[in-house]
Amino acid sequence: MNWSNYSSLKSGSKVSFAKETVDEKEVVMLVQKSWNASTGEANDDSKMEYSLSDLESEKARYDSDMARAKEQSDGLAAAITDFKKL
Repeated sequence: MNWSNYSSLKSGSKVSFAKETVDEKEVVMLVQKSWNASTGEANDDSKMEYSLSDLESEKARYDSDMARAKEQSDGLAAAITDFKKL
């Protein structure tokens, strides 16, 4: 799932979370609409089971990636400053 598109897909009713019973236990599924690119016909909905901890772990990974990118950017800014002094 490309989470950057989640809000727009949700507002277009193309993605949602739903509770479902699987093997006699209730789970939460991310349900996403899909279509055949050649014909435009609707395919069966794509379903992926998620837990709150799954989502929180994925967010933490993206937050960590952002922090590392910020460190790289800050280091490059310092290098650019030094370069311009030459």
